[in-house]
Amino acid sequence: MANSSRRTEPFLTGINSDASPGTTVRTPTSTRGVGHTPLDLDTLSRAGWRPELVALALAASYLAIGTVCFHFVLSLTWMSAFYFSVTTALTVGFGDIDAWTAMTPNSTNANDGRPYSPNDGAIFLTMVYILGGMVVVGASLGLVSSALLDESPKSTFRSRHPLLISATLCLVLLIVGALTSSHLEGYDLLHGLYWSVVAMSTVGYGSGTPKSEGGRLFVAIFMLVGVSCMGNLVGTLSA
Repeated sequence: MANSSRRTEPFLTGINSDASPGTTVRTPTSTRGVGHTPLDLDTLSRAGWRPELVALALAASYLAIGTVCFHFVLSLTWMSAFYFSVTTALTVGFGDIDAWTAMTPNSTNANDGRPYSPNDGAIFLTMVYILGGMVVVGASLGLVSSALLDESPKSTFRSRHPLLISATLCLVLLIVGALTSSHLEGYDLLHGLYWSVVAMSTVGYGSGTPKSEGGRLFVAIFMLVGVSCMGNLVGTLSA
């Protein structure tokens, strides 16, 4: 059998016309449609968006949808529906309002005057909202934390002492939460501080739940700010 001088080449993905004969030139394979574009600081910044504003808009939209849904489905007051949306999305779950449990006007002031009895639709909605909250609100808080931890001019105090700033902010919020909850709900300072730690850490044992509309509004806002700050502190420690 005659020996052939032709060399077997691998499959050619591209040939450069300027190359010498017999030279194999591989061109990069297109990755269009492969993978996904991450929703992170760099991506949003390149698109001209402020990451923290995008995160706040996502979280606010999700909480607004939950407030409307729970107001009608669970027969909650608007304030209590907002409070329940926040505690559910942040996975705090104090347990004072629950789609599983029947509510009457006499059993809780969260009810809007129309008795609620557990039903499959309300339970299913709450399940979906919990899972969605872990993704949407969790990602939003991550973006806020990342924006807070993002590099700033090296001459600023925050860039030189990020851990000190984060820890101080969390401590201030714990004290504010303790004092405010004690005033609104009649706790002593120790129980108010205990409640603040349980809320900011998203543990949510269920003790010391707010009873007044004003208390529920404060708790909802406190958790949104406090959980973000706690996430920022954890991110700073692990950075």
